[in-house]
Amino acid sequence: MNQISKNQTKKSIKFLFKIALFTSLVLVFIFILPGCEEKLTVNFDADKTEITIGVTVQFTDLTSPEATSWEWLFQGGTPSTSNEKNPTITYNEAGSFEVTLLVWSDDKKNQNRLYKHDYITVTESSTLTDVDNNNYELVLINEKYWMAENLRTTKYRDGSDIPTGLDSSTWVSTAFGAYAIYDNSTTNEDKYGMLYNYYAASDPRGICPEGWHIPTKEEFDAMVTFLGGEDEAGGALRTITGWAEPNTGATNSSGFSALPGGFRTTLNDYNALGTHAYFMALGADQSYSYLLPNGETGFLFGFDGGKQAGNSCRCVKD
Repeated sequence: MNQISKNQTKKSIKFLFKIALFTSLVLVFIFILPGCEEKLTVNFDADKTEITIGVTVQFTDLTSPEATSWEWLFQGGTPSTSNEKNPTITYNEAGSFEVTLLVWSDDKKNQNRLYKHDYITVTESSTLTDVDNNNYELVLINEKYWMAENLRTTKYRDGSDIPTGLDSSTWVSTAFGAYAIYDNSTTNEDKYGMLYNYYAASDPRGICPEGWHIPTKEEFDAMVTFLGGEDEAGGALRTITGWAEPNTGATNSSGFSALPGGFRTTLNDYNALGTHAYFMALGADQSYSYLLPNGETGFLFGFDGGKQAGNSCRCVKD
């Protein structure tokens, strides 16, 4: 091979090398560099992780670098899914719940997912607050939460006043919601709560806090059956002290803590303070009174008490 041919060969090799290098760089820019985008590192937090039922939680995405799309899954939450960056979720049942977040970038080639198991813990509140800021202890009976104290609110749930202070003739003839305090005594109010008529208990504005209601006859009957029926339930519901003797069979084993608040009759009399409790339950356009006397071993029964009768009220969770 002469010198000219050798030079031409060297030039050809250099040219091919440059072409190969250029092609490699192009391939790197087209195919490799986009795939070298920094991987999304998923993280999030919540403004609170231990809550009671009905509380709302604010979640915040902490992914780095910043994602452009989000897919949240909230076990036990309402709503249960969200595509917002920082969603707000309400929990309406007790338990420990997982939260999942899937994030990705614009082209969806860069994505990642994070599970946080048992991240939100929801417990039942031991107290309930009404519109007047009265607090009530709660008790679980037959898988339902009940107030363990008599209702004391003076207002409907929307803040409207419930009429009170009705004179005798107005009380016995009224067809609107009202409450009374036994003998108009503040001592009785503090200890036994208010005595509400049917019209107050059934008013659509509600006398119970949000998420609670006056029990139906069916709900009260189910509790009575669970506690042993009419011949046994009264003792399980009554407090051991606070009743006139003999208070036979009282154990308060249910935790309901019934006290003898008496009632205001449809004839306007106040009756049975210290010896009997009367609790309201609602039927179809009808009021039922559930009577707990102090002299029978656990006796309890329900009857049509009349719409003008004033009864103690307990709220039950929806």
